[in-house]
Amino acid sequence: MFDTIFKYQDSSKTKGLMLMADLFGKTLNKEVPIPYYYQLKEILLDYITNHHPDRNVPIPAEVDISAHFNVSRPTVRQAINELVVEAISSARRARAHSS
Repeated sequence: MFDTIFKYQDSSKTKGLMLMADLFGKTLNKEVPIPYYYQLKEILLDYITNHHPDRNVPIPAEVDISAHFNVSRPTVRQAINELVVEAISSARRARAHSS
């Protein structure tokens, strides 16, 4: 299942499977009043910062994340967009402080 989701640059398939398990081993807590996109954003942020092997390797596809976490694709898209906006804001602040 995981090899259809993850594109391997590394020849070690086991390493890729372990990294995917770091993401897909998590679940959303549907009992708390925290929006799903926000919970998913936090899970993706943890995956990208602590478990993702290489910035050149894409994260799993929107449809695969959506299916695993049982949320709509727009929810996944919102989580990813929030991460992008935060990264851009952070980069702009860093550039402003270095000038």
